[in-house]
Amino acid sequence: MVSRRSAAVVLLASRFIYAANWYNLSPAVDKIQQSYGISISEVGLIFTTFLVGAAVFQIPSGMFASRIGSKNCSMIGILLMTASDVAAYFAPNFYLLLLYRAINGVGAAFFFSSALAVLSEVYPEKITSIVWIYNAAFNLGGGFGILLMAGLMNPYSWVANSLLMGAMTSPFILFIYLLVPQSEALTKIDLGSVRSKILDLRIWMIAIGFSGFWTSTYEYPEFLKQYLSSSGYTGLVPGAIGSISLIAGLSGLVLIPFVRGNNQIKKSLILSICAGMGIMALPLLGLTGILLVTIGEAALFVLVSALEYVVVIGSEPDRKYRPLRLGLFNSIQISLGSVFSFIFAFLVSFGFAYAWEFLGIISIVLLPAVFFGKGTTSLQTPGHS
Repeated sequence: MVSRRSAAVVLLASRFIYAANWYNLSPAVDKIQQSYGISISEVGLIFTTFLVGAAVFQIPSGMFASRIGSKNCSMIGILLMTASDVAAYFAPNFYLLLLYRAINGVGAAFFFSSALAVLSEVYPEKITSIVWIYNAAFNLGGGFGILLMAGLMNPYSWVANSLLMGAMTSPFILFIYLLVPQSEALTKIDLGSVRSKILDLRIWMIAIGFSGFWTSTYEYPEFLKQYLSSSGYTGLVPGAIGSISLIAGLSGLVLIPFVRGNNQIKKSLILSICAGMGIMALPLLGLTGILLVTIGEAALFVLVSALEYVVVIGSEPDRKYRPLRLGLFNSIQISLGSVFSFIFAFLVSFGFAYAWEFLGIISIVLLPAVFFGKGTTSLQTPGHS
């Protein structure tokens, strides 16, 4: 009999290594640029194609999970991430690297909503806390991915990191198979139910409203090291602060008492505005100010993201369709985020000051969309533990 504790540990550990796959190439922007003789904007396509793969397959993966079970779907996600990590090591040109990163994003889509759906079944009475831990595991894993790459950059080439990442990701396929309980699967997908859930205006409005904020949670850690390096900081400082931009998300724990209870959406809006203003202030700050803002941003990124996912889970009473609901939410955010990410990378070519201002503004100006759509702000979380 598989215990729910062991299942949760495996899924959270899988989330950790999953996140490392998101960020392991972040510190290698300069090296990739030199390796393929391309511009920094073109390097940004590596992150954009990953997002495209993740966005396009969010809804199909949710439907797939409803058919074969969330556990099996999450295993497929880890398998795809492993295979694309290994394949990237052998990429002879930049275009194949983009393809492999897109496949890595597809794997991320298959894992994310399915694993979170399983956790919501395993610990329904502690859903708020478990989703916060799930997001904190992402930040820790992302920070680990950045540190791992930074540590390998000098003695080895950046491609060695990709092969190592594949080797580290592969065992989790077996861990999930052995230690996570089998999820309920359907023999047939009810297209009527799927259609109504996909067209739910409440989810669309929340996702659109927070899509700018989501972009900042992705691009801030991706480009912070590059920004610090271009600002004249050398040695381990850029990589260390880049890693802190994710690991410091654990500090969001102190804010959990503030967000418990009612009005989670309104509290998320306030915190998102604070995050956007912090990003806009970045070009005006010295190293100490950047460090303090980075710690604050990391805490806000984890906390607000957790609140969003708890609300989405609480909006779906039928647990079989939770992966679909979560996939839809993520698909909308990532799809819009991919566009904003491309614009951000383009603006970097003209200077980071323009890019940071854009990122902070886009995090704030879309938030009013949350208030549109009947019943949007009345969504409640399934628990406050």
